[in-house]
Amino acid sequence: VLELGEAPPPTPAELRHEALQAHKHMRISYRGRSWVIDVARPALLFGRDTGNDIVITDPRVSRQHARLELRNGLFYLADSSTNGTFLLEEGSPEHCVKREEFILGEKGHIGCGFSVGDNMSDVVAFALG
Repeated sequence: VLELGEAPPPTPAELRHEALQAHKHMRISYRGRSWVIDVARPALLFGRDTGNDIVITDPRVSRQHARLELRNGLFYLADSSTNGTFLLEEGSPEHCVKREEFILGEKGHIGCGFSVGDNMSDVVAFALG
């Protein structure tokens, strides 16, 4: 029972956001290379075009496929592709992000235009630090 003027307990979504905001950087790895997204470098672009930070040559990957971005203390996956971006987070089933943004959890794998299990050599891994 809440007392008058007492705030209700936080929802599970609010608790998740608070926990995720405690992390200050995200480590990204792809084919033996690694990058860090933080306040000094708040975004990382990937796709087929050579101007991207991570270049993935698979034909299912769009030229400017997606970006990972730190915004307001949370890490987002923003898809801008034709085939979507498949996200497999630890403890969750894989799902496709297509022409939308998604708040990333603590750890997982990203497939650009393909399911994560289809082509492990071109999967991007991420983990909060």
